[in-house]
Amino acid sequence: MPASGAFLPSPPFQEKTMAMSARGVIPAESMGLTLVHEHVLVDFIGADNIVPGRHNRKEAFDLVLPHLRHLRRKGCKTLVECTPQ
Repeated sequence: MPASGAFLPSPPFQEKTMAMSARGVIPAESMGLTLVHEHVLVDFIGADNIVPGRHNRKEAFDLVLPHLRHLRRKGCKTLVECTPQ
């Protein structure tokens, strides 16, 4: 029995850690192998000079997709995209 005023250890934390994804909130444990700071499309002209339509979205997608598929085959399940809009 602990002395008066002593703190008892807390029970194990029961709630799952959650993460926000492009598809909504998910359990963090479902993320698997994660690359935590990636830039799928980088344009070095400076964020203040980027305008809508500067890049052809389909061409960019077609260029990047094989690389993302390669990562997936290597075991990467989650990618945290940090490219500014």
